[in-house]
Amino acid sequence: ERLGASVMDARRLAEFASSPPGSLFDVVQLLQSAQWLCFDKPEACFELASGANLTSDGYQLVLAQDSPELMAHFIARIVPHFGGRVVDESGLQAFSASATLASPAITFEQLLARIEMRPAWALWDPDSACLLDRESEAASIGLTLELACDSASFDCANIPSECANNMWDSADYALSVYIENTGEPLPTCYHKGSLIFSRPGPSSWADTSRCVVTRDPWTTPLTDEGYHAILRQKNAETLAAFVHRFARERLEAERIDEPGLLAFASASRPPQSLHDLTRALLAVEWACFPDDSCVHTAAGAPLTEDGFAGVSSQGNRLYNEQFVLRVVEHYGGEVVDQAAFADFVRAVSDLRGVVDALDEGPAWALWNTSLACAPLEAKPSVSEAWAATLSIKRACLAMSIFDCDDIPQECRSSVWDRADYALSAYALEHRGEALPTCFYQDSVIFARPR
Repeated sequence: ERLGASVMDARRLAEFASSPPGSLFDVVQLLQSAQWLCFDKPEACFELASGANLTSDGYQLVLAQDSPELMAHFIARIVPHFGGRVVDESGLQAFSASATLASPAITFEQLLARIEMRPAWALWDPDSACLLDRESEAASIGLTLELACDSASFDCANIPSECANNMWDSADYALSVYIENTGEPLPTCYHKGSLIFSRPGPSSWADTSRCVVTRDPWTTPLTDEGYHAILRQKNAETLAAFVHRFARERLEAERIDEPGLLAFASASRPPQSLHDLTRALLAVEWACFPDDSCVHTAAGAPLTEDGFAGVSSQGNRLYNEQFVLRVVEHYGGEVVDQAAFADFVRAVSDLRGVVDALDEGPAWALWNTSLACAPLEAKPSVSEAWAATLSIKRACLAMSIFDCDDIPQECRSSVWDRADYALSAYALEHRGEALPTCFYQDSVIFARPR
């Protein structure tokens, strides 16, 4: 109001306001040289096109400069939003001139419509168009969420608490539910004068926050919307994987027998909501939960600390040996001295003690390092798929060069394909070495791909 300036970059304004000068005189002195303000003079507006918001108001500010060069810079910032990359600068300049010098001037919405026609001066990737960008302005996220919630066939008040505390996570959830319900992203990337987003951002395989509803039972949120995305596929194996994960993560199941799980998932009409699924699971005999008197079978107990404790609690030496033998085989071992092996089993008190000893390659077994901690079955079990999800997290967190967000789309449809890719990328980054451990988050995991 006092200096007649326009704010071109709200973030830099916020940075300025976080450590303000001590007097109004000093404020004026600093603002007069601030690069993120425009005083309606061409020399002061050099960075106008870089700082203007990608909105109708920002467009009008740039348009008022009557400069095709500034407008080209502004347009170049819009192009990536629609999945484009400028490859012909002269073509962009000609496009900018036609927009800037048109009489009457075209509107921001008309400019976007022309860009959506994918002019030849840029390369276009439709799959990356209007992806949620976590570096974007909060206002754009708010408008995205508003449109998605108005359009989706569910109440956005039902966004789960782990996603509701962050606008970007909330938008991811709402956009992914819209896509799951309709089969298409939001029909527009423009709403109320601002660029918005029509599809969720790329998911991170190392990130434990799951706010994107997908058809992948190992990553979709454990919510009714995530469950319905699995039910719609009418695939027993996919449903079994989701139920296994739900029972383990939400109901803290201590034992899940795979034949019973697969029979449950193959029912002609499975439970239709998570509420009904919870009630059904708590009544089955093939799973054991904390309030039950759990009996762990040595052959079916998960290779976790809980599984070890459950088998050990039965006080049966042979059960303990059978459980530990499964761990030995996972590490590529074959027992050759049964008496020494039995002595070893009697001496260990937890799974951590077992795996620490196996890392040393004890002499009572022969060890094939090429088979250690690799999936051996042509069709691994659901519980092994659970271990594969932990393997992905461990590999992704351990890499410094490769970003697991870059796992290609053709490898994302299966947890085993993702694990193969992440574990082989780790090996490539570490000169052919497998993960240095086969134990993570109290569970035996895989260190190398299939």
